[in-house]
Amino acid sequence: MKEIFAAAANELRNFARERNIAAEFTFHRGVSKLVRFANSGVSLNTNEDTFSLDVDVTLGRAKGSFSTTTSPKDIDSMKIALLRAAEIAKFAVPVSFERKIPILPERLPDDSNFDQRIENMTTADALDLVGQATDDLLEDGLSLAGMVSSGSIYEAWANTLNNNLLYHAGTDANMELVITNDKEKWEIQSSQSAVRFSQFAPEELREEFALLLEQYKGKERMSVPLGEYEVVFGRDAISNLMAYFEWIGFNGRSLKHDMSFLKEEDLGKQIFSPLLTVMDDPSFSDTYPYAFDVTGIERQAFPLIREGVFQNFFWNKETVEEFGGEPTGHDVPSMSIAIGSGNTPVNTLSDLLAAPREKDILYIPYLHYMGIVNAAKGIVTGSTRFGALYLKKDGTIAVPYNMRFTASLRDLFANIKWISQRRAALNLTGLYGRRHPEAMLTPRFTCIEKVPITLANTSF
Repeated sequence: MKEIFAAAANELRNFARERNIAAEFTFHRGVSKLVRFANSGVSLNTNEDTFSLDVDVTLGRAKGSFSTTTSPKDIDSMKIALLRAAEIAKFAVPVSFERKIPILPERLPDDSNFDQRIENMTTADALDLVGQATDDLLEDGLSLAGMVSSGSIYEAWANTLNNNLLYHAGTDANMELVITNDKEKWEIQSSQSAVRFSQFAPEELREEFALLLEQYKGKERMSVPLGEYEVVFGRDAISNLMAYFEWIGFNGRSLKHDMSFLKEEDLGKQIFSPLLTVMDDPSFSDTYPYAFDVTGIERQAFPLIREGVFQNFFWNKETVEEFGGEPTGHDVPSMSIAIGSGNTPVNTLSDLLAAPREKDILYIPYLHYMGIVNAAKGIVTGSTRFGALYLKKDGTIAVPYNMRFTASLRDLFANIKWISQRRAALNLTGLYGRRHPEAMLTPRFTCIEKVPITLANTSF
């Protein structure tokens, strides 16, 4: 694929240079396969293989952009896209700062995290994985939903300033399954992310499902009294909370637009629990990393929070052009966020259920219907779903109806009590639009004190 991208880039560069057009080109090929389940059957089985081109033309302080979905060898349609972007640039409103096309350095192809076995996954593979995870668990009254998604991406970046081409290729896969009680309407969920097919371990999903089913059958149902609780958040819940930091926390552009709850005066200060360390670290293959960003900056481990001390904002090229400073290698489709592991030997659900408790504790593995209440203050909200448990001090377990919390990210991550030793990746790849693999490496469990439960249902 790299050779096809390179040939197209050469044609477009020459075409643009002959017309004195300053242009940047982004090539993207996405191969996606999806098997979706509902009511214990296959409800959707689809695949696609698409190729697209983005063209950005710079004309002084104005920019024109045009995108097209085409064939990788249809150079004529790509030239039309270039001309349309150039025409748009003539009528675009200039910005107040200088736009600069980056001079791309030479880089080796970034394709070490490509697994041909994942790109070649079949429907039979997906059905086999799901069968291993759920067979013999779906007794009368229980039904299966969820999906198995897999695919690959090939990307390249080039411009008219030189003849270099940056190239990236990778694969990702995700199995996310839900077992539902058709009568009571409760749901339990488990998932696995994979960079390579050999990473799938459906027996681990089966073990977790079996343990959750044991808790949900015949246990007391309850509406949780409102108030503050010690909450053990699962990997998925913590990942979704940390994802807000990328938007309204660490993001330099959000800072400059007064949409970040972290401020410049917070740099170097103990804002969060000393147990919390967060890095953007492309050395972790489970996060589908980029070795360099789209401007060619080599990506290194980038500290965001170290032992509770806020370390850095990240800055992309356009923000630096507008506000000054230095780019930090974050012009990437997705970051490689990794939350540091802890010292607590609670690494599985069975470990958590067996651990002694000094007080009643809520276990919230997943969050649903999340939203930002106030970006500048970092206040977010989310509701439970999929397998929450009420772990009582006396050792018994109840099943809580769905509930909602609303809290600031500062308070949540300042009140961490313990973090598990084991980490696992959560696949965050979207199913709509272009394929862009994304995952976060997160501790299996994170215990947070003083979490305010602000709404509790009386049914599922």
